[in-house]
Amino acid sequence: MKKLILLIAATFAVASAKTESEITKKMKEFKIIPDIIPNQVPELLKITFDSGASVNMGNEITPSEAKNQPKVEWNADKNAFYTIVCFDPDAPSPKNPSISNLVTWLVGNISGNDIDSGYVLAEYYAIAPPRGKDANRGIFALFKQPSKLNFDEKPIDKYTIEGRTNYPLNEFTEKYGLGGPVAGNFYLTKFDSYVMEVYDMLNCCFEYNEPEE
Repeated sequence: MKKLILLIAATFAVASAKTESEITKKMKEFKIIPDIIPNQVPELLKITFDSGASVNMGNEITPSEAKNQPKVEWNADKNAFYTIVCFDPDAPSPKNPSISNLVTWLVGNISGNDIDSGYVLAEYYAIAPPRGKDANRGIFALFKQPSKLNFDEKPIDKYTIEGRTNYPLNEFTEKYGLGGPVAGNFYLTKFDSYVMEVYDMLNCCFEYNEPEE
């Protein structure tokens, strides 16, 4: 009986591995799953910026290319509501992630795939890492809501970092019954000149802009 149970478990594990999406595999490769997102991500979010850059499972995009809110597409249920979040788990830098899970965009109550219909909890700005050798990861995750929600978090405008750092994403998703992401994508980003504009806009973070060692 014990051998049979082990065989069934092994067969299930193999079957599960075969059904992993490409985005799940890539997120495991970049240590996003299970370190940051515990669940598999079944669908790839299509994310394009007006600069022409597109997010593609770990490709590199500069802060300048990602400066404006992107267009996001997915296989939406037109009768459902969604929440999308973009965050930086490495902030300010992979060597010193002291303000990790820095949220740079958060929108809830998105009707179908109409982002503009949603309730903006944190206005968008580009992930802006300081000078350094290692790239930060910018993660987009989409959640399907159980229904239209009444969010009680205070909205955050694009001119402040307050409320964005060390964001309790797990507590947020549990609080509103969001479950695991239904779609996602991510990119890598390093310092460029636009970062200083972001720091100036936020009136913060200049202390992280140390020269590369």
